[in-house]
Amino acid sequence: WYQRRVHGARTRYLVADAQGFLRHIHPDGSVERKDWNGKAHYLRYLDFLKADNQETAVLTGSENLLDAARKLKDWGLKAMVGTESGKCIYYDSRSDQVYTAPYGKYTTEGRTGRGDTTGTAFTFALRLNNLEPNMAIKYAANICTNKMQYPGPYRGSSDDKLRVVMFGDLSVDQNEFKGVKQPKSAGGGVYFAGIAASNIVKHLSKKIEVIVATKAGECDQLMFESEFRNSGVTLHWIPTKNSTCCCNIYPDDNPDNRQQRMLGLADPWTLDEVNKVIEPGTMVDLVVINGLYYPHFPDQLIEVVRGRTRYLVADAQGFLRHVYENGSMEKKDWKNKDQYMKYLDFIKADNKETLILTGTENLEEAARRMKSWGLKGMVGTESDGCIYADLVDDKFYRAPYGRYSVEGRTGRGDTTGTAFFMSHYLLGLPPDISIEIAAATCTKKMQYPGAYKGDGEDIWKCKCKRHPVSNFGVCTIP
Repeated sequence: WYQRRVHGARTRYLVADAQGFLRHIHPDGSVERKDWNGKAHYLRYLDFLKADNQETAVLTGSENLLDAARKLKDWGLKAMVGTESGKCIYYDSRSDQVYTAPYGKYTTEGRTGRGDTTGTAFTFALRLNNLEPNMAIKYAANICTNKMQYPGPYRGSSDDKLRVVMFGDLSVDQNEFKGVKQPKSAGGGVYFAGIAASNIVKHLSKKIEVIVATKAGECDQLMFESEFRNSGVTLHWIPTKNSTCCCNIYPDDNPDNRQQRMLGLADPWTLDEVNKVIEPGTMVDLVVINGLYYPHFPDQLIEVVRGRTRYLVADAQGFLRHVYENGSMEKKDWKNKDQYMKYLDFIKADNKETLILTGTENLEEAARRMKSWGLKGMVGTESDGCIYADLVDDKFYRAPYGRYSVEGRTGRGDTTGTAFFMSHYLLGLPPDISIEIAAATCTKKMQYPGAYKGDGEDIWKCKCKRHPVSNFGVCTIP
């Protein structure tokens, strides 16, 4: 305390657990909780205090967490994470806002460590991952519910496996290149992204499960099933009356001059269906929202999945494409962008999509404008290359595409975004290396129609000389 007060801060954030200031040990070993004599002088140095309702009763005379937090505000406390048997709260004294999240069912044996796990998960989510407080407390409650299923500390997945879940509709594509119609083929954002995500990391020993959760007609299941299985992707198939069917027309050699119309649409997602993919109270490592039309994945479900994943990314196309009854498609601005972008770790958008979202095709300028809606990062694509905008640190990283064919153009953004988030978010590579991997992977994919067929090894060997990947598949930076 003296160091912080007199010599200046030696940490960006300072948090404390109330128990260490209330527990007094008697000579016979018995424990008694007594009020903290120094609270009026030292609480003001904390960014937040963690306390359960019994500890707040000792500190303030009240077991009501919100009442207790407001009383602690009188002694200069900035914020409090409070826990009790059924819920946890975060109280921000500066704004007088309270955020609450319930715990799920848990065992008596797993109860020890409840407060420590909740406080730690909340701190990481709010301060280090920059989640909004309402999402950070939900994240903390989910992590702690998971931990309380067993004795001991939070262990995450018992098999140490990273899990990626992609929500979106698969598409039966009808492509036409310069007037020549092609045979029907597999398509859709989660087709290109799911297969690329699994193939990219095949050469690594780190266990990563890629789950594609999709809605499509049962008659089309055989078209997709074998390719996903061969790539090691787990397919969570929810049958619907129709599959999404997309007609992509490329009238010339310009890959960005694409005309599209929809021949069929799969049903939108519901909360019950999302709960079957990621059960309430469980956590995965990354969720990707990649629908082909709006609102295939309704806006209100974004907040639901945010509380069940470490990272959340989305493709802009699923929030901009509006389909009319005759199959014609129009891109319109996402009316709720200022409400929901703040939940995303990054959004993937091409320059045509940023024009609709922000009014500019300049990817850097578009990213800066989206920052005002709470967006943390953007992967942007255009005909000659891709960009990653780190909007937390205001840094931009670019990488060019090599030469590619028009026939390989479909899936460019999905492959680029996937290669980036697998490299940067899951495997810990720096953003400059990750965007180079993304561009190189996508260039290889665009030499042919369909999804990325490589295993990523040659690209990683070339791009990761300065940042080798360990035998666990996690980047080690010297």
